[in-house]
Amino acid sequence: MNAWRSFRDPSGWVEVRPDLVVRRFSDPDTESTIRAFYASPAGCALVESGRLIALVDPATLAPDDPLRAEPTMPMLHPRIAFPSYAYEWSASMLHAAAVLTVDLAIASLDAGFELKDASPFNVLFDGSTPVFIDAASFERRTPGRWIWSPLAQFEKSFLLPLIAHRAYGDEIHRLFLADAAGLSPETLASRVRGMDRLNPALIRHALLPRLLGRIASRKSTVYTTSRKPMPEAQAQFVLRSMFTRLKRELAALAPRPPARGSAWSGYADDRPYAPEEFARKERFVQCVLEQSRPGRVLDIGCNDGHFGKMAARDGAQVLAFDLDAQVVDTLWKSSVRDKLPLLPLVIDLSRPSPGEGWRNRERPGFLDRIQGHFDLALFLACFHHLVVTDRIPLPELVDFLASLECREVVFEYVAPADPMFQTLLRGRGALFQWLNEDAVERAIEPRFRIRDREPVKTTRTLYALERR
Repeated sequence: MNAWRSFRDPSGWVEVRPDLVVRRFSDPDTESTIRAFYASPAGCALVESGRLIALVDPATLAPDDPLRAEPTMPMLHPRIAFPSYAYEWSASMLHAAAVLTVDLAIASLDAGFELKDASPFNVLFDGSTPVFIDAASFERRTPGRWIWSPLAQFEKSFLLPLIAHRAYGDEIHRLFLADAAGLSPETLASRVRGMDRLNPALIRHALLPRLLGRIASRKSTVYTTSRKPMPEAQAQFVLRSMFTRLKRELAALAPRPPARGSAWSGYADDRPYAPEEFARKERFVQCVLEQSRPGRVLDIGCNDGHFGKMAARDGAQVLAFDLDAQVVDTLWKSSVRDKLPLLPLVIDLSRPSPGEGWRNRERPGFLDRIQGHFDLALFLACFHHLVVTDRIPLPELVDFLASLECREVVFEYVAPADPMFQTLLRGRGALFQWLNEDAVERAIEPRFRIRDREPVKTTRTLYALERR
């Protein structure tokens, strides 16, 4: 994965290197402010808890590192194993990022600072743990200031998407793919009908702001709230009350499983294997993990993440993805509960996240981020979905797996006679009469060496592949 550089913050920028993140400042006052926050008891506590990105001691740099030759040493941060973004998260992940943002705002207030940004793009997940990574978002607070500047941004990028998810079942990743800034009150208010008009969250954050906006638009001058300072004790009370309200609203918006499951949420309870067949599959994967000892594992089409969890329990950092947001949400919750180094994302492999932002370079596309990043890829029980449902040609599929640059791939072939394959065919069986094990192995051989194979059942075969 190539390094890239940020550029939107006028106070400085970061360069993301393969080994660490280098933060440079264009304003010396901003740098002294950020370093002062990190040195404060609140900053130290946040770093210690893992909720704020840590600092890297320059003394740990290699003797020949070019950074040592710079007149002023920049601020250094550890590199999060895999960057992900709000348009790849489940609802519970966005909710966790929102709670973290409010907690940091409260901690900043306690230390005499203010959090000036409230964007989900300031948060990355280290495994299943949210970490605030934008150190430049902290500034010294003016005594008597009772306005939290990024409140509108927080509502648009956190509260309103969570309200839309709760009220209408909107999927978080789709909202942010449509608009990286989140969801506006006007857009959400336009969908409110019938009894939804009695929903307190919709009234407070969508209907009322739309009404006030219409009133303000009729005035000849732009309406602005007075920002005159208050006595400090009163200002502190106003801010703390507001943060308490936000915490209470977030608690009420905590995502919960829908009454009706998604298309694949019940797959783990209805696997297409007899118990002894599934045990055979587990043994094969476990054997590969023990032989390979991968540091980083990619679980493609993970569903409930059973095999990705096996790798995580063996000490690997795991990125697992699936197109079903509900199963990803469940997997994230279980990873948090079990404290696993596993990051689940909502990704449709046939339509992965593109490059985003200015010139598509601010946030690299998903395929760019995964290329060359993993030692082992698990490609289990998703062959037939890509070949049949998405009509991906077999050579293209093999070429994609090779492009990951993993040392090894565990590949599961599913034959057209398999019941799950037949379910997807929907009368198109004639298109796949040629597809058998010999055809699959001929497609694999130019890019991989078949190190091992195991028939799991009559219609499914596992392969351990080594990249040529």
